[in-house]
Amino acid sequence: MFFKRLFSTVILLAIFSCIIFGSPMVSKIAFLIFGALLSFFVPYETCNMMEKSGRPVFITLTSTLISVVFLAAYCFFYFENQISLSALFLAVMLLFALPWVLLLFIIGKEGGLERIFNSFALCAIFIPAFILIENIYFEYGPKVFLFFVIGTKIGDIGAYVVGSLSNKLQKGGNHKMIPSISPGKSWEGATGGMLVSIIFSVSLFEFAFPELTYGVWLPVVMGIVLFIFGAAGDLAESCIKRVCGVKDSGHTLPGIGGVFDLVDSLLLNSVIFSIFLYFI
Repeated sequence: MFFKRLFSTVILLAIFSCIIFGSPMVSKIAFLIFGALLSFFVPYETCNMMEKSGRPVFITLTSTLISVVFLAAYCFFYFENQISLSALFLAVMLLFALPWVLLLFIIGKEGGLERIFNSFALCAIFIPAFILIENIYFEYGPKVFLFFVIGTKIGDIGAYVVGSLSNKLQKGGNHKMIPSISPGKSWEGATGGMLVSIIFSVSLFEFAFPELTYGVWLPVVMGIVLFIFGAAGDLAESCIKRVCGVKDSGHTLPGIGGVFDLVDSLLLNSVIFSIFLYFI
């Protein structure tokens, strides 16, 4: 198990390092690999969880469609001066609509209409999030993308470390937040995670946004917001897993678990961070 986890961790760090520190071409190729895997396996794992819980969905079709839309958007961002936005929009809409039209022919089969509805709902949730993540990378650069990813995940890490330590040191253990959904999350961990997120944001805000003039309040607010909505995304995925009766979203990453488990907080924060970037 240790070596499997180590192998997966090294591969993930290598891809992420290439995105942030590689040459422009290497960075874009690494991001393409990262995004293609993300946009396929997150919906794939979600579809599998739904199927196991008796909620029918088109697993392969939905996952492939979301991944293809991600790749279409990638082409637009990469070749922004060569591809017409209207042509891309038309192509994506046709790609998005045709499978559902074809599936109308199987509505008469058992669970056909429910499968279409569930698959469409997943597309409506995941496609905007993945395109927003692409936009953060292409429009604002690797430094801002690094700030977004680490600023989101470091709160998770801080909450886990502080929560684990306080649980051992306190008599009777931690004060649980929502034990019915996520038994491991505590108020002590949340407080520690938020502080870690604020410290990170204050420390690296100038690195990511050197052109901005701001007071200390802006990175502090950014750290708080990233932590709160990252935790909300994590809790949302925990709720989905609880409803579906599974512990992990999948076993895509050897020794680590599911891809969805790894990036759940990034999906909701892609919306929040994009709103922040728009207004600054």
